Amino acid sequence: METRADVLIVGAGMVGSALALALQGSGLDVLVVDGGPLSVKPFDPQSTFEPRVSALSAASQRILQRLGVWEGIASRRTSPYAHMHVWDGSGTGQIHF
Repeated sequence: METRADVLIVGAGMVGSALALALQGSGLDVLVVDGGPLSVKPFDPQSTFEPRVSALSAASQRILQRLGVWEGIASRRTSPYAHMHVWDGSGTGQIHF
């Protein structure tokens, strides 16, 4: 099977999904591929809490506002932060800001 597209987005995470949404209506044929399973479940505030976080800059927030999705994000498990300590899974690297 051969599939053609003007734009191929590899990864349906936050960045890939935001880019696909931004290109909507551009007239370009956009294809998003991701190795994970397709999940279109609505947010469930009672779902198991996952300690993984994503830090978004003010510029990222403005992009998400322009795309019309920030309100939905801001209403779910968001919190401002002043400091963050991040480390990798093996404990060999870390950053604090």
